[in-house]
Amino acid sequence: MAAGAAHELGSPLGTIAIAAHDAKLALDRIPAAREVADDLALIALEVDRCQEILGLMAARAGQSAEDAPPLWLSDLIRDVRAQLGDERSPRVEFRVGRPDQELCLPPGQTTQSVLALVRNGLDASPAGAPILVEVQELAGQAIISVADRGAGIPASLLPRVGEPFFTTKQPGRGLGLGVFLVRAFVESRGGELDIESTLGKGTRARMRIPLSRDEREVTP
Repeated sequence: MAAGAAHELGSPLGTIAIAAHDAKLALDRIPAAREVADDLALIALEVDRCQEILGLMAARAGQSAEDAPPLWLSDLIRDVRAQLGDERSPRVEFRVGRPDQELCLPPGQTTQSVLALVRNGLDASPAGAPILVEVQELAGQAIISVADRGAGIPASLLPRVGEPFFTTKQPGRGLGLGVFLVRAFVESRGGELDIESTLGKGTRARMRIPLSRDEREVTP
């Protein structure tokens, strides 16, 4: 059902995004219509967030982990950068052992999870501040971390991060489903999602995912 809903909603959301973009371009040339142009920009932003959530839902409900092809780190880097776009992609630094390395992880779910954490980091960080993505294989696990230099999350709120519909962002900036879906994916693979944060210094989200059937217990 989730995969079907994501597919059916993808087309109208794409149409809304194109229409809002074209209308904003037209209104940008009319000074008196500035507020309307800003509203259209907000519509485009919210459409992007809806598409991100639908992508996570579709990946979560799609191909089983056992049937999925391996994940090439070069493909992960390429796909994350492509979905971020030319403006935001240069702010993301990847540190991986070898770009030609492959991991026994479902590509779609893993890429969408990394992308959700990266977007959260970009939203939380000052303009131009970099986001660091590190990937390594250690003791039969893939360890993928995303670190930002944002304001950090208060200790009192940190245990709630990952609850559905809970968000530390300003109203209209997110639905609070991104981290929830990332955690659901990681735990379905028998792994863990850890989030560490220091006020004034930033936040690090770390996925620890077993790579073989012998080293994990898959949650139904």
